[in-house]
Amino acid sequence: MPESSHESDINAHASKQRDDRFAEAITGWATNLLFPIPKVPNRYLKLPWRKILKSHGTIWGVLFIARILAAWPFELLIEFLRPANGLGHKSSRHLVSQFNHGDHVCFLYQSEAALQEMLARYVAEGLAKGEQCVCVENTRVQEKLRVYLRSLGIEVEKEIDRGSLVFLLGGRSLF
Repeated sequence: MPESSHESDINAHASKQRDDRFAEAITGWATNLLFPIPKVPNRYLKLPWRKILKSHGTIWGVLFIARILAAWPFELLIEFLRPANGLGHKSSRHLVSQFNHGDHVCFLYQSEAALQEMLARYVAEGLAKGEQCVCVENTRVQEKLRVYLRSLGIEVEKEIDRGSLVFLLGGRSLF
């Protein structure tokens, strides 16, 4: 019996998700191979060759891996050059609102002031959206963040009392 349009859409979506996971594993493997970071666990110790070849076949699997690896340097370059990343800009004011729920963000900073500015703007935007913001940091960073939030017009104590802003000590909190 022929596949319905709905079943076809579901299969295409599942195939796309599988290929996205494979592409992440391939680029993660290549990144860790070329740019290892000491003391950071490597999630991508080896390529998932067997899974890729099983799902795509030998020839298409090898071509899939080659295509991902060939496009990867250009994707990195585009990411670094995109204005949304804040590179080439002296301020990161508009960068914060680019984050989406569930994004994993690694903010590289040159000074603690830059970190505090980013944290304060991120928390302030979350509070403005009515979201709960949890900050897990040491006492010194928490105090500086409170000062930055106040400078942005946030009533820190009021937000803490409402439960919208929660501070936990880093190293003692487990999620």
